[in-house]
Amino acid sequence: MNREEKIREEIEKTLNASDKIDELEANPFLFTRLKSEIERLENTENKSSAISNGILKPVALLFFVLLNIFSSFYIVNSNSQTTVTKQTYLSAISSEYNLNQTYNSQLNKLIGE
Repeated sequence: MNREEKIREEIEKTLNASDKIDELEANPFLFTRLKSEIERLENTENKSSAISNGILKPVALLFFVLLNIFSSFYIVNSNSQTTVTKQTYLSAISSEYNLNQTYNSQLNKLIGE
């Protein structure tokens, strides 16, 4: 027997081994247990989704609305402060480097004032 014949023989033994195994019997209560477990999981999902739909969604919506309002007030207030800060920096730079008025007005145009 050469090597290929041994391999084929082992393959045949492996394939035929499944024919010799008796059919396994399932537990008669298996399907009942599965069904009751599925029903239990469905009930807990329904309760948790009712809680999340009833409470969490309005709370999250309120949180995002308040966050939006506060961030808009912050942005509006920060723009007025940055204008003063930009003018302060420009005047400091122009006095430091002895810049003339035309260059200062060009800088104002660049920063959007």
